[in-house]
Amino acid sequence: MRGGSTEMPINNLREKLCKLQDEIARTDTQDEREKALLDHIRQDIDQLLGCSDEEVTSEHPIGQKIDQAVAQLEVSHPTLTDIMAEVTYALSKIGI
Repeated sequence: MRGGSTEMPINNLREKLCKLQDEIARTDTQDEREKALLDHIRQDIDQLLGCSDEEVTSEHPIGQKIDQAVAQLEVSHPTLTDIMAEVTYALSKIGI
């Protein structure tokens, strides 16, 4: 995934993932399902941030997990879901 056309989208994705990671850490929820969902997304973010640009593939399930989370959390956590939407857009820019 290196090169002029994908380097900027990958960097943008990494920035958005860090922003989402920070917002998840600040999110306070008492709902056990929400906690589990956010924990899974946090683990996926850690995994993606640990990958080299070449290792980031379209087969990673984080986009689907974020879409599901947005549907579940948009009313109770609007700031979080706005950032999730930014990440989903950045993922789509690199084909994930």
